[in-house]
Amino acid sequence: MTEDSLKDLTLFDKLRLYPEIVLDEALSRSRERLSDLLLRANDPGEADDPGLVLEELAKVLLESPYLKFNKERRRCETGEIDLDFTVKRFETTLFYEFSYLLIVECKNWSKKAGAPELRVFCSKMRDVGANIGIVFSKQGITKDAKGVIRNAWLQDKIVVITFDLKDLDQIINGTDNCYEVMHRKYLAVRTASKE
Repeated sequence: MTEDSLKDLTLFDKLRLYPEIVLDEALSRSRERLSDLLLRANDPGEADDPGLVLEELAKVLLESPYLKFNKERRRCETGEIDLDFTVKRFETTLFYEFSYLLIVECKNWSKKAGAPELRVFCSKMRDVGANIGIVFSKQGITKDAKGVIRNAWLQDKIVVITFDLKDLDQIINGTDNCYEVMHRKYLAVRTASKE
């Protein structure tokens, strides 16, 4: 698909048919800010709160024509939700699979997020009726946490997509496409396969 042929499409058609291009364009507008946030997430400055830096990175990365940011640190029955977004669902896109609400958890820790943290996150998803959630964990997640994600799909049909700093670096620096990474991770959870 050439840039000229995209100009002839309505916004609705572009959103429905080419989500990878739409998300890449949205990300391109914020790439400089995302690069700065990624550097600060890796090596926080004195004035930085590491958790808030990762939350800001997640917010800037995800906010798009498909995901409208709602609120930071919302309280629910199970605990605090770091970020939540309203999902605009378009048939033929991965976003059509999402429920109305997407919740996001950010763990800017020096260790991997474990099974207990993923269990709590899945409980938050159940509390708010979110069928897909995203966890940003600086160091990734443990093997046991991957088991929690698999069980959440098998038992409750909820999908937890995880991003670590390597994923974020590839997306922000343009070596991988955000939509395609998200799609691969979604399918990996549904099929219990490697990305």
